[in-house]
Amino acid sequence: MLWFNSVRDEGVVEAEGGERLPVTGDGFAGGLRPERRCGGTPVSFLGVEGRATDVTLTPVAEQRRARSHRGGYR
Repeated sequence: MLWFNSVRDEGVVEAEGGERLPVTGDGFAGGLRPERRCGGTPVSFLGVEGRATDVTLTPVAEQRRARSHRGGYR
């Protein structure tokens, strides 16, 4: 997903080959649109007549943060 504007209810996805396809809110499977910043979010979709349809946001596992070491190294 490159971007989605919830106010305008439209956005753009990029296919693996680099082709950019527009998507409207009704192009999301089950009506589940992105709620906030979504640039770079992986999605799956069908490209039909130059538009993205059946767009599904792919859940990304949250990365764990490194623990801080109190006292540091000696």
